[in-house]
Amino acid sequence: MTQSIGLVYFSGTGNTQVVAELLETALTRRGAHQVTTVRMEHVLQDKVQFDPQALDLVGIGHPIHGLDVPRIVYDFVDGLPQVEGKRTFIFKTAADFISVNNGASKSAIRHLRRKGYDVFYDRIICMPSNWAMKYDDAFAKQLCYVAIAKADHMAGEVLAGKGRTLRINPLFRWIAKLVSRGEDLGARLFGRMLRITEACIDCGRCIDNCPTGNIQRQDERIVFGYGCVSCMRCIYSCPQQAIVSRGFGFTVLKDGYNIRRIINNPDIEGNFVTTETRGFYRHFVRYILNVEV
Repeated sequence: MTQSIGLVYFSGTGNTQVVAELLETALTRRGAHQVTTVRMEHVLQDKVQFDPQALDLVGIGHPIHGLDVPRIVYDFVDGLPQVEGKRTFIFKTAADFISVNNGASKSAIRHLRRKGYDVFYDRIICMPSNWAMKYDDAFAKQLCYVAIAKADHMAGEVLAGKGRTLRINPLFRWIAKLVSRGEDLGARLFGRMLRITEACIDCGRCIDNCPTGNIQRQDERIVFGYGCVSCMRCIYSCPQQAIVSRGFGFTVLKDGYNIRRIINNPDIEGNFVTTETRGFYRHFVRYILNVEV
């Protein structure tokens, strides 16, 4: 029986956090003795202790950025201690389960294995899009409902020790590598191009919530550096919508993004995609109906 599990995750606007919470609930319900969930940036900032050697299982969660992991995940992995055969699983979120996303985490997994982490499980769970393209609210809520079942299924497989590997076409893998290299530079530029409007009330939320410390106050002004990972947290959590992007505005959803608001809104029904669905959302039917996908 697995006694202790540590889930450490990075989440920009809440999608991966929701999945981490669902996994914690499912693992506990299925018999895990102790499940501890912590934010990745809190570990990096020494706000919490994360000792993988004291755990039976380690779970690492992150969103997919540019077909790879966000830079902060590499920073976390690089800071992990050397271990021997520590059983580890990966859960990641994306707005789609297209096969090109399967390459995300491959490099990070190699880093983990070099440090002695036995990564036996790797899975994508689809969550609503928070970048460039807005999903219909009903579909967004449906993905959250489906995530409950997916997380429970994943918990069962992980506790049973069942392996899962995401396969990717070699050509797609090279494409993913090129995209991920450009994405990191793009994320840094995205952050540097952020600006504060006159609507700002100087509440400091963006400074406090930035996972990389990229936002600071200088000479009574809020400024943005080159350490951004394009997580969008500052933009969507600003109470005054006072943070705007110059040159990258097309990536920001016009109405913002708040996953909790969607989940908790009783007027939104989560039955958008059915077997009769056509058009763009059609390819999600298999994912929605098959818990193993």
